[in-house]
Amino acid sequence: MSWSKLKSFIKREWIFFCQLRTEIEEEKISEDKLSQILLNQVLARNFSILLILATTIATFGLISNSAATIIGAMIIAPLMIPIIGIAYALVTFNPRLISYSFIRLIFGILLTIGIAFLTTEIIGYQLSGSEILARTKPTLLDLGVAIAAGTAGGFAKVRRSVSDAIPGVAISVALVPPLCVVGIGFAVEGLSLSSGSFMLFLTNLVGIILTASVVFLFESYGSWKKATASAA
Repeated sequence: MSWSKLKSFIKREWIFFCQLRTEIEEEKISEDKLSQILLNQVLARNFSILLILATTIATFGLISNSAATIIGAMIIAPLMIPIIGIAYALVTFNPRLISYSFIRLIFGILLTIGIAFLTTEIIGYQLSGSEILARTKPTLLDLGVAIAAGTAGGFAKVRRSVSDAIPGVAISVALVPPLCVVGIGFAVEGLSLSSGSFMLFLTNLVGIILTASVVFLFESYGSWKKATASAA
């Protein structure tokens, strides 16, 4: 390849790169608009309905030891919404969003554990299958999945073109199933089974919030100063 052709190629690719970068920046959602979108999603009336359905499906999947059923429940589960809301509220210092997101999250946790407990009591289930036991011993691999999921979840919220990735993120990280195991554990074996699964949920929760917050900051939402103040 001659020098002139090489220069022409580099120039053409540089122009293409600059245009692509401009298009990527233009597709970003504004800070105020994203705040309103997240708030609307957190306050959505179908949150409880979807969570009840997801919890019921996940509980039956865990009891029947069906991985496919559990995955189906993870697609429906809306718990990722308030968690991402908390991450965004921390970096933008949005008290209203963080309060509503936190309330929704606590409500969701209690509702999921309660439904799983009652379902197990009604069925009279007394055994622990492999799908249940697999969610009682969190490892560093689970933390790694949570970090990757938080990164993907944060990025999917700020880019319209990748918003369809949210269901995949929900499948990759365990939120509802560990909470269901907590409820099942209370009904079957008490704290011995529930403590490990709740620790798995907390691992995923913290990993998602931290990494999603970093993604929002690098995408120029909020500021490091605000995020540090919120954490303090």
